[in-house]
Amino acid sequence: GTFLNAGQFQGRGERYLGIRFIIENDYKYGWIKLYCSTHNDTLRIIDFAYNDTENNLIKAGQIE
Repeated sequence: GTFLNAGQFQGRGERYLGIRFIIENDYKYGWIKLYCSTHNDTLRIIDFAYNDTENNLIKAGQIE
């Protein structure tokens, strides 16, 4: 399938997806940098990062 009309992922280019997950009862926040194809039929992961300190945010694209 495709993700046509998929919110902020419409059209070709690089996009960021914010993530939150739990490790040992603490939230970790991060991002995944994606490439979206012209026809919205392919997503490719380019990079990712997360803040290792519990319950602290990270800006999209931040690596330090």
